[in-house]
Amino acid sequence: MKKIMNEAIIKFLIIAIVLTVIMVTSPLVAISNDSQIEYDFSGTNPDFSLEESLPDGFLDDISDLDPRSSISRDLRTGELSYEAFQPSFEALNEIVKTEPFTPGEESLIDPFRIIGQDERTQITNVNAYPWSKHAFLMITYANGVTEWGGTAFFVNERTLMTAGHLLFHQRHGWASAVWVVPGGPFSNFSTHQAASIVTTQPWVSQNNWDFDYGLIRLSSNVGNQTGWYGLWAASDAQLRDQRVDVIGFPVDRGNGTMWRGNGFINRIGPRRIGFTASATPGMSGGPVVNPNEWRWAVGMFFASGATNAYNQGIRITQEVFYFYLNNR
Repeated sequence: MKKIMNEAIIKFLIIAIVLTVIMVTSPLVAISNDSQIEYDFSGTNPDFSLEESLPDGFLDDISDLDPRSSISRDLRTGELSYEAFQPSFEALNEIVKTEPFTPGEESLIDPFRIIGQDERTQITNVNAYPWSKHAFLMITYANGVTEWGGTAFFVNERTLMTAGHLLFHQRHGWASAVWVVPGGPFSNFSTHQAASIVTTQPWVSQNNWDFDYGLIRLSSNVGNQTGWYGLWAASDAQLRDQRVDVIGFPVDRGNGTMWRGNGFINRIGPRRIGFTASATPGMSGGPVVNPNEWRWAVGMFFASGATNAYNQGIRITQEVFYFYLNNR
């Protein structure tokens, strides 16, 4: 245990040095936590302003695109580009699942259990599958703000899904650097810097919460070691009243430690699901998983609900499939 703690401390120090070097040349340096946003179950955010987050003319270029189109940023060059939705993907509307991947022997671990009445349970065996396919995020934005907190999950060997607001932030603009730590800082996995990020056109141009999701692309096949989730576009009947778990790295429980909340789905919308599982800032971008089908994610946590009765997640739908298949 002492050796593991020492390795975790060394990892934190290395990451801190790297971030410090980057932030020294930034015009503004501040530290903030992944913010949890209260809003109702419909509509866009009226307080949003693009300010200077996009190049001149870029908003005009993307404003008329199909909502299923995507906006990418190359984190090595800073270049922005967009990918128009491909109508040929309509032929994929029969697909309801993508294939997960399990490294090694999956039968050795019982990944999800209900433990007493505790809705959030700390995960300590973070090096083992399936916990290894969840990643802790550290993000520096173009305005110099750095966030130590946020969650993503592997969906193939070099791509992770996460919340769009972690990649293109309401106040801070585009992420300029993203570090991914599979299993979190207390794991034995290395830290990986993202090569590029992508989110949706409605999130960038309108801050539309229905499209608050994105992808992080790595330059190496780390997922072959961690495993990854399949995506499942479950039907209303398959979701209704089902037990779900939410996995992530909440900042209120010790930044960098992994926790699991559990509860039931109590709201189903065309693009969102509501659930009673506990989830707090830092868990944004974490998967929503039916423990009876734990190889697949049916949603992704991104914010609290308008009341204390539920948290909210992006629902995995055909639109999300299109986005993933077009940008993986």
